[in-house]
Amino acid sequence: MPTAFISSASRDLGADRRAAAAAARTAGLEPFLYEDEMGGRAASPEVACLDEVRKSDLVILLLGPWYGSRTADGKS
Repeated sequence: MPTAFISSASRDLGADRRAAAAAARTAGLEPFLYEDEMGGRAASPEVACLDEVRKSDLVILLLGPWYGSRTADGKS
């Protein structure tokens, strides 16, 4: 089944993330939500997320007023 990686800041968009996951399922996609899928991994969260993005068929990006943690280069 094709996969959809759903990305957003989680602190204010939890309901939107769940709605996007439901819409992905309706469209025949398997949603990938960090909070459901990213258990113990050897890689850092940043590397693990980017690996999952590369494997996904679609990325759904939900934008709001908050953003994630900053990387070493100062970007989020």
